[in-house]
Amino acid sequence: MNAAFPGEALGRAACDVPEEFLYAKLHGRRSRLYEGDRLRELAAEASLEDLALRLFPQARRTDRAEFERQVMASCVAELASLARFLVGARYAFYMRLLGRYPIENLKVLLRLLGSEEDPAGHLVELPAGLALPVEKLTGAGDARQFLEAIPMSRVRRCALQALPAYEE
Repeated sequence: MNAAFPGEALGRAACDVPEEFLYAKLHGRRSRLYEGDRLRELAAEASLEDLALRLFPQARRTDRAEFERQVMASCVAELASLARFLVGARYAFYMRLLGRYPIENLKVLLRLLGSEEDPAGHLVELPAGLALPVEKLTGAGDARQFLEAIPMSRVRRCALQALPAYEE
């Protein structure tokens, strides 16, 4: 699991990319989407194993939860790959949209706080620029230490403000 802080550069563009370039890039990626007949073919797969094999032919065989994590990780990686074409306000906005994925992992880690269960089987793998410091968070001795280890300052600040209600 990566330990980089969310919001770090995801391979940001060295210069402002023209909108036309970004639109052409998005249009080209549409050919890889499953829609229409291709989506119906996926839906017709006989089993989860067949569907997983079709979507991830090189992956090891997995259970349902692992398959869901593979799909989510693939989706996040695809979305995050577009960040390198954005600068300024567009980049900031896009990073805020992508910020929901580390928050989901953060909720999983908080639920597992104090347990001996390995969180790796519950977390979605995120690109380095979105990953959480999992070892630091799982090593927290209590809720306060966990919240203080959250790398996203706004989330950390709001969570610490809510801590008294949690303790009550």
